[in-house]
Amino acid sequence: MIAEFEEQEYVDDFGIDEIQREFPIQPGMSVSEVEKLATATDENWDYDTHDQVYNLGWGAKEIDAGEGWMYYWVNGKALFHVNLSIKDGIVQSVWVMPGNAEYVTSIYYRISGHGLRIGPNDLYPKRE
Repeated sequence: MIAEFEEQEYVDDFGIDEIQREFPIQPGMSVSEVEKLATATDENWDYDTHDQVYNLGWGAKEIDAGEGWMYYWVNGKALFHVNLSIKDGIVQSVWVMPGNAEYVTSIYYRISGHGLRIGPNDLYPKRE
């Protein structure tokens, strides 16, 4: 019940369409481009204008022979989780999961690209 409320509140407040327009990672980017963007975003974080950008926070990845996933916990304009599907070393699709802090809803929305989401299942322990 709480997760459903938080998810709907997030979608109502921030909007998946808004995230799609503003989120910096797009299909077609290479893994190295994503990593450079994440590093640059982190190094240039401006707390005075953080409500106008998305900051890529903690990340994880599992890529073998150019295929797999990259994951980021994002904190800035809003809190959410992003999961990138990778094929041939290139981002195929970008998925976001509304959530706050460590509480995850487990429902992802594809905001760009094509293809199924692949990635981590339980990065955080479930709350009781």
